[in-house]
Amino acid sequence: FFNDTATTEIYTLSLHDALPIFATECADVLARDGGGDLLAAFATPIPVRVIARMLGVPEAMAPQLLAWSHDMVAIYQARRDEAVERRAAHATVEFSRYARTLIAERRAAPGEDVISVLLAASRQGEGFTDDELVTTIILLLNAGHEATVHAIGNGVRAMLAHGLDPAVCLRDERATALTVEELLRFDAPLHLFTRFCLEDTEVADSKGPKALANHLGTSDETVFRLRSPIEGAILRVFGKLTICQPNDPVYALLKEIGTDLLKGLQETQPRLDLL
Repeated sequence: FFNDTATTEIYTLSLHDALPIFATECADVLARDGGGDLLAAFATPIPVRVIARMLGVPEAMAPQLLAWSHDMVAIYQARRDEAVERRAAHATVEFSRYARTLIAERRAAPGEDVISVLLAASRQGEGFTDDELVTTIILLLNAGHEATVHAIGNGVRAMLAHGLDPAVCLRDERATALTVEELLRFDAPLHLFTRFCLEDTEVADSKGPKALANHLGTSDETVFRLRSPIEGAILRVFGKLTICQPNDPVYALLKEIGTDLLKGLQETQPRLDLL
């Protein structure tokens, strides 16, 4: 939503300079204390400090921004109840009121922050109503903070779980960029979010259910009814079955596989006899 290239570049550079400082400060605290909770001591404070700077508010507001964010995003969790919904509604009203105050202040005295840039876009005819500005600021806080926290946590956990060496994965800027990109892809940072392949992709020696169905000469429907299109997963499902009925998708698929195997053996037998 930035429309002014110069403002965007200046602002991006200011954040680019600030991020290493924020990260180093948090890492120093962990080192001084001999370790600690990565989420609480590192992953949580960095994005909320960045968001405070983006909004042009004092860093002293970070704890309050964090409290509003936690209460609002709790509505998306599976175990929400009426109390959670009430806190989310209250936080939304309070933060919206605060955002409108910021909008009024930036309209009177623009600065180098996101709100001022959005207001400048409105003055140039690209148009943002105050309600649209408020919802954009809410999105910046909630999505920008929550996703970043869990992306850091999930990424570090994945590296530790797979025994990856940070000295190798983060050895230079290019390696770091590739590692971060893969970690973001590997484990989605938020609850109730899934990822879908939009193009044919080979995973674990399988190119997906359609390609598998074509390879086996069976119907897409048969493969799609399975929990996974991967051949190994199909065999594991079969191995857990105590009864396999003709109307079961695993039965239909393995019948196709069995037919292919039998045909292959029948074709091989004459060659064996010749030998």
